[in-house]
Amino acid sequence: MKAVVASLVLLAMSGVARGAGPILLESHVGTPPEDGRFLVDYLVRSMGSDAPMHGAPLRQAIESSLSRSAGTPEPIQGVRSVVEDGRRLFIEGQFTDAVAQLERAREQLMGKVALVASDQTLREALHKALLVLADSYLRVKQPDRATEMVSQAIRSFPDRDLSMVRYGPELVTFYKKVRREMDRQQRGTLTITTRPDKCLVFVNERFVGLSPARVVDLYPGRYRIYVHRPQEPGRAHLANINGEDQQLTIDFALDRVLRSETFAGLQFASNADRERRESAFAAAVARALESPMAVVVGFRRHQGRRMMEGTAVSADTGRVIRAGMVALEPAAPAPDTLKALGMFLVSGKAGTGVIVSAGGPVSEPVDAGRRADGPGFFSARVFKWVTLGVAVAGLASGITLMALDGRGTCDALEGGLCPDSYNTMAPGIALTAVGGTAAIGSGLLFWWDARGAAGPRSSAERRAQRENARSGGEPRSRTAVVPWIGRRQAGLGATWTF
Repeated sequence: MKAVVASLVLLAMSGVARGAGPILLESHVGTPPEDGRFLVDYLVRSMGSDAPMHGAPLRQAIESSLSRSAGTPEPIQGVRSVVEDGRRLFIEGQFTDAVAQLERAREQLMGKVALVASDQTLREALHKALLVLADSYLRVKQPDRATEMVSQAIRSFPDRDLSMVRYGPELVTFYKKVRREMDRQQRGTLTITTRPDKCLVFVNERFVGLSPARVVDLYPGRYRIYVHRPQEPGRAHLANINGEDQQLTIDFALDRVLRSETFAGLQFASNADRERRESAFAAAVARALESPMAVVVGFRRHQGRRMMEGTAVSADTGRVIRAGMVALEPAAPAPDTLKALGMFLVSGKAGTGVIVSAGGPVSEPVDAGRRADGPGFFSARVFKWVTLGVAVAGLASGITLMALDGRGTCDALEGGLCPDSYNTMAPGIALTAVGGTAAIGSGLLFWWDARGAAGPRSSAERRAQRENARSGGEPRSRTAVVPWIGRRQAGLGATWTF
């Protein structure tokens, strides 16, 4: 596909098993469409009580459970000046103003993990901001906050100590006290692996090596883990060290596309990358957030028209459960149509205006080894041989009986007459007709099975065949019996198309 695709991921999580509800992620190829937010919000509202969690609450869930943005690469204008202004305010005795100024600088720097990791002078500015903040909090009688700032400085700069040359005796004494208390705690080890390996690894913006990396003697507390490759920024992961050995595995490919800044979701570099990775990434995010299912909904071109497409993916297997779409052109879809798409995504029951492409009441089979031409004994691949056997037996018996009709039943002398003769014409004709009919049926089944065997087997091939059928190409004859299960409802759909 050459069209720019935007998509969102709706992760329907199991509230019964884990107490969490469905969540909604967005994913885009390139810039999100201008009307994408409106359509997504309307789709969510149309789901009513089945609507998933999305927006700010979801972004917070991703950043607390999976990873968070490492910030944009653009420099922070004047952040060093902000730190120096805060230090000046402290020297002038304006401690409350100094706290406000330095907290702003600290938040800016800690929100730009990627930038600080690449520019160690900014890391020095963060170190100064933490220490002057601690001193300011001591002056305004907030020792707990002062302890927190000093602890952050010690975890990020474990090889440094303070001298009274640069900082006052009160801060130096307090710093040494906090450090003695931290030294009494058991330290931990963190092993960081990545897929792929050989990524640059930073712990609290301090370079520790290439992955896999093992960092020892870490004070207890929370650490920021950031990995990246040249010209490829990643995301910041949080690790809580509690004195034990811990391991952190980071999928860098997922880090490259996962977003939680202005929207929660995935952002791919190309349509090909999206087609290849979207289901796997959606399943990975669903598993990380303890959800059994991810639904990807996007915008793409189909037969010259813009469509909104949704795909449900199993978190356990990464396989497509169902997929459908609605047309956005030439006219905007009716509210009921968007509602039908939303209900289809969460329950599997299609409504008016939804074009079901997989897993709904009309769908392609998802397993190439189990085609929808009938199960077990009644499938074409088996029943064609049964009908062939019936055809051979019927024709052979029928022709034999017709040949025996009128012949004597006993041996008579030459020129003599046999009192009895065979009367088998009627059953012979009947069996021949049955055999002929079975032969025709067997031929049709052999043709049907051969045609099905030549059909597409991969998901990409099945999608291409569906596109061909919708655009006027030759449709494929098939039958399908598809169960669907929704909330408080279930059903069974059966179709035959030709």
